[in-house]
Amino acid sequence: MPLTLSKLRSKEATKTAAIEWEGETLTIQYRDAFPPLFYQLQSLRIQAAKSMESGKGVKFEDAANMSDALATVMASMIVEWDLMDDGDMYPLTFNTLAVLPLDFLFAVFDAIAGGSADPNARKTARRSRNT
Repeated sequence: MPLTLSKLRSKEATKTAAIEWEGETLTIQYRDAFPPLFYQLQSLRIQAAKSMESGKGVKFEDAANMSDALATVMASMIVEWDLMDDGDMYPLTFNTLAVLPLDFLFAVFDAIAGGSADPNARKTARRSRNT
C-alpha cells in the first residue's frame, strides 16, 4: 500500500494554542513541525516591526508577501481551529487564509510561535531538550 501524505502527517505531534480576538477565544491545534518558511517569516516580521518603530512603515509589496507567507505556513501547520463560518470550521487553505486580516493572521502566527520574536529561539530550545 502506498504512503499517503495524510498518513505521514498523522504521526506528527500536535500542540494547542489560543488567542483572544475581539472578546472571543480562538483555539488552534497545529503540527509541531515548523517548515523552513516559518523561520523566514519570523525574520520578516522582526524586520517589519523595526521598520514600523523607526517610522518608515512597511511597503505594500512587503505586506502582501508576508500575508502570502503567513497563509502558506498556516495552511501547512494548522490541523484545526474553532474559527467558524456559518456553523462550519473556516477552511484552512491558502486561498481562504490569505483573505483574512493581516493582524489576525499575525496573532495566530504569534500564538503558534509561542510569542517568541527570536527565530532561533525554538531551534535552541529544541536542541537543549535533546541534549
